[in-house]
Amino acid sequence: MLFTSLYVSLVLLYWNRAIESRAKTTFLLISAALLSVSANILRNTLLTILYGTGQNEAFHWLHDGWGGDIYSTCILGLLMLVMNWADNHLKKPVNFPNENEYET
Repeated sequence: MLFTSLYVSLVLLYWNRAIESRAKTTFLLISAALLSVSANILRNTLLTILYGTGQNEAFHWLHDGWGGDIYSTCILGLLMLVMNWADNHLKKPVNFPNENEYET
């Protein structure tokens, strides 16, 4: 899920033309890595609890069935929310004038 999150983050940055902003790119890629690792730790903890308590149906649902799909969808949805937040709150890139414009 880590590489999928990073790939989707890069696609979102490209589609929103935010890849030109170093702050947005760095923020989103670090957020994607942290979100993916944290969510994976939580999911593995839940899987361990379910397996350890003998709840095999719930374990298989979360590991093999719809649970994994819902987990992936939620993570990717959160990445979209993080991208929207970054677009609204981080500075826009500064366009410096071309040096040739000042030569006479």
